[in-house]
Amino acid sequence: MLQNDPETNLKRGLGLKGIASNAKQMQEEGQNPLEIKKYIMEKRQELAEDAPDKEKQEKAMQAAAKYQQIV
Repeated sequence: MLQNDPETNLKRGLGLKGIASNAKQMQEEGQNPLEIKKYIMEKRQELAEDAPDKEKQEKAMQAAAKYQQIV
């Protein structure tokens, strides 16, 4: 099983913490909830591209392989 290195885990953790902090600030400023959700989704996508979670990728590949065997 693939494992993330500690540096990647730290980068992901800090990135997610930053996203949550910014989203909370946006909420406190009274911004539209849909805009906040859009911000969160975009930033999480960027983070996934910059610091991918290898364990989640492997699980997704296994699920796709199982599906292909069924179909």
